[in-house]
Amino acid sequence: MAASETCGAPHPERPGVACDRRPHDMTGFHHDGAAGAFWGAEPPPEARPVGRPGLAAMAARTTRSGRTGSAADAVTRWTKTTEESER
Repeated sequence: MAASETCGAPHPERPGVACDRRPHDMTGFHHDGAAGAFWGAEPPPEARPVGRPGLAAMAARTTRSGRTGSAADAVTRWTKTTEESER
C-alpha cells in the first residue's frame, strides 16, 4: 500500500514506527504491521442527541437577547464592552 494511502500517524513512544492502516480519521487504534505495534488513537466522537432531546439541548445552549432600543445604543454598548475586554 502506498504511503499516501495509509494513516501515517507516528507511535508516541517508538520513533520510526508509523500507522500503516488505511486512513481512519484518527479514531479507534493505530497499527504498524511490520513492527507488530498497536497504540490508541483519538476516541470516537460522542453522538449528539437528535429529535426533541437534541432541540432541548440546543435551546438550553442558546440565549435570547433581551435588549431593545435603537441600533445606535446597541453599537455604543458593544463598543464599550469590546474596549473593556481588550484591556
